Amino acid sequence: MKKKNRFFTIILAAAILALQSPDSANAASAIAYSPQAYGYSFNVATVEEAERLAAEMARKHGGIDVKVLVSTDKHGYGAIAADGNLLVGVVGYPDLRSATQKAISECVRKGCKQPRLIATWYDRGY
Repeated sequence: MKKKNRFFTIILAAAILALQSPDSANAASAIAYSPQAYGYSFNVATVEEAERLAAEMARKHGGIDVKVLVSTDKHGYGAIAADGNLLVGVVGYPDLRSATQKAISECVRKGCKQPRLIATWYDRGY
């Protein structure tokens, strides 16, 4: 009888794990910027942690008076576009194509003359 109970317990545990969607995992990402440098983070537990890590990355690369541009607690793709003078970032998009298109179009809308993608990622949670 013990073997049978253990077997059912293992099957039940496997079923519960299989039914958990990636959306139930924590996910947060952020982009921080200063005129000197930028930083970003993803696949972290909270928005606060994502913002802190993004700002730290920007400071580490020489950023002064770093500000958080955007952050989210949603899974999804992120992208950063820039032209040397402006930087635009997006987070939480459902697919890479829409994230990159939005980053480039927002960069152009804000005045980028020759925007290029400088970073992309997928925040799947952890």
